[in-house]
Amino acid sequence: MSPKSIVEAVLFYASEAVSAAEIAKEIDLTREEVEASIAALLIDYNEKHSAITIVKIGTKYRMQLREEYRHIIEKFSKTEFSHKKTKIIATIAYNQPIMQSELVKKFGMGIYGDIHELVNVGFIDRKQMGTSFQLTTTKKFSEYFGIESMKREDIRKWIESNEKKYSQT
Repeated sequence: MSPKSIVEAVLFYASEAVSAAEIAKEIDLTREEVEASIAALLIDYNEKHSAITIVKIGTKYRMQLREEYRHIIEKFSKTEFSHKKTKIIATIAYNQPIMQSELVKKFGMGIYGDIHELVNVGFIDRKQMGTSFQLTTTKKFSEYFGIESMKREDIRKWIESNEKKYSQT
């Protein structure tokens, strides 16, 4: 087994993004070998025009579907959101940190269940602030939507560039 194949297997199987150092430690390779393998995999996927790519999120890597294929596989995805939940998560992501009380004013009292579900699937975090909660998106949110950053500005840019596509769901 080549280091490249081993790294590919790890990235394919990992349930969340993983750093080169974490991979190296667990499979007895150097960090440089892991990084070289990831670079080689990226070249392979690009040359084959693969639907799969590897993205870097902070210092970690994750294998995922290329953005242009997302609309095709959405029918097969188990995590589906109603139009209302999509608007709620987009509002949280765009305005984060945002108080839950602000969302209630905008969407009505019925959003408590939606927020609870988004917390349960791991897409948002909530932190008690007085009598309300402060809401922010999580790493899982960024990974799921293929956003290569968790920075507020980068998430805003991603939302703005995908607004038309997601507003029609």
